[in-house]
Amino acid sequence: MNRQRALSMKVYLLLALIMLAGSFGAGFDQPKSAQAQIAYKIVGYLPSWQGSVNGTQIDKLTHINYAFLLPNNDGSLKPIENSSKLQELVSVAHSKNKKVLISVGGWNDGDDSAFESIAANASYRTNFANNLNNFVNQYNLDGVDIDWEYPEAGDFYFETMSAIRNRIGSGKLLTAAVAATNAGGSGVTSNAIEIMDYITLMAYDGDGGAGHSPYSLAQQSLDYWGTKTSNKAKLILGVPFYARPGWYGYNTLRAGGCSADSDSCWYGGATQYYTGRPTMRAKIDLMKSKGGGGIMIWELSQDTAVTSSDSLLKTIADQLGTPSTPTGNLALNKAATASSTENSSYGANLAFDGNSSTRWSSTWSDPQWLQVDLGAVYAIKQVVLKWEAAFGRAYQVQVSNDGNTWRSIYSTTNSDGATDDLAVSGIGRYLRVYATTRATEWGYSLWEVEVYGNALATSASSTEAGGSTTNAIDTNGTTRWSAGLPQAAGQWYRVDFGNNQSFSQITLDAGPSYGDYPRNFQVQVSNDGNSWATVATATGTTQAVTVNFAAQNSRYLRVWLTSTGGGSWWSIHELTVR
Repeated sequence: MNRQRALSMKVYLLLALIMLAGSFGAGFDQPKSAQAQIAYKIVGYLPSWQGSVNGTQIDKLTHINYAFLLPNNDGSLKPIENSSKLQELVSVAHSKNKKVLISVGGWNDGDDSAFESIAANASYRTNFANNLNNFVNQYNLDGVDIDWEYPEAGDFYFETMSAIRNRIGSGKLLTAAVAATNAGGSGVTSNAIEIMDYITLMAYDGDGGAGHSPYSLAQQSLDYWGTKTSNKAKLILGVPFYARPGWYGYNTLRAGGCSADSDSCWYGGATQYYTGRPTMRAKIDLMKSKGGGGIMIWELSQDTAVTSSDSLLKTIADQLGTPSTPTGNLALNKAATASSTENSSYGANLAFDGNSSTRWSSTWSDPQWLQVDLGAVYAIKQVVLKWEAAFGRAYQVQVSNDGNTWRSIYSTTNSDGATDDLAVSGIGRYLRVYATTRATEWGYSLWEVEVYGNALATSASSTEAGGSTTNAIDTNGTTRWSAGLPQAAGQWYRVDFGNNQSFSQITLDAGPSYGDYPRNFQVQVSNDGNSWATVATATGTTQAVTVNFAAQNSRYLRVWLTSTGGGSWWSIHELTVR
């Protein structure tokens, strides 16, 4: 990636020969079931020299890479260009719970001599890692993105990435931009990918014309890198927001009359080749089918205006699902417990203190667990586990309303450590990481556990004087919601989870309010709060009524009475959704 994202002619010719030979690997395994739950990333590059923070659709991104920080031959760093813009980006992005990384290197007119010098010298590697760590801390960044174009076999790539990983720790992200295929990608080793959080595939600049970024290059890129890692969720497919051969931004082409739904047009005295909306959607579907982890964009300032319906970033977000802005880390500084601690310096609370330099560590045995009380019931949609070197190979993420009965919302037997960013669906007050197989001889150790989701919003057809609808979800069996009236057809109780949740069972517990269980009712779901679908019809005969139904994925849940209750009121001391 660069100001003139050009590959050398040598690389062009090599890539063309490989394409003609049809030698791109087909060794891309189907994703494992655990990987299918990984939250898709939308990674965008924002250059220091063009584009603005306010003109960027940060809400539609998960990660923003600020480009570029340049190294010197000895591992020192050149001054960052437009530092005030970086500071503004960090402030705005963090206020929206988005990650910001510094991208190091870039095309740099084809000069990668600084990287080669650093990599070949252990002292320079250490200096480089220390300086990057200081830079990350100075600007309050979330990690480092290495854009070395391009390492060759024997260039000490793994040693360089290891030095950085060891210095910044597992609490910060370490990523890399890599060439589309083995033409420029041969120096990036599998063991280096293993210690990184993800890599972004520069599946563009295939040539200066029609081969710039066709669907076929995306397929070849995913296939090639799929042979280098078993964790396909680490592969983030890159897409261009510009055309070749003229280097015109997509926004310039659209202003000049080029179609958003084509991949080529006549502009600037030549046929320009770019990625229009239909091909963009097809590439996203391809990435999903290969088990990839998301989409990367070079670069954000070349999109149409924030409010434009033809925005390529909007197309990507619509296809992947616009990343929702979490309400903040729900687990931050909440009460925590664990099955064990290695010693008093590694308490359970240290995994929830927001400090990436402190951690929880268990004793050296299986199984072990780490638990947090969120303080209220939440609709959980994302969990981020930042492992230390002693990570869990096999573990579950579980939720509970009472801290005793647990339900698994994520499970894996082949985690590779570092940062596990998980898209989940679970409703509960307590969250637990239950680990069963260690990856090392040591115990389990987590720098941080972050939990994101929404508070539940409740409403009802009526509520008794002095009562509250929230009493039914407060995990306190002595409080209740009550309609304050005898049961009648048309009474209802509703929950808005704030995000789509997967569930297949509810329990309505009338607790000590004898006889206040619902007699005849329907369980209904909705995605907009207006149009409702009935998923179960039930009759209550006991104080606690449990209803099972086909699994749903919905934002709203409603219980709707269909008859009277013989004069009894309707009360819910606790509503549990599983």
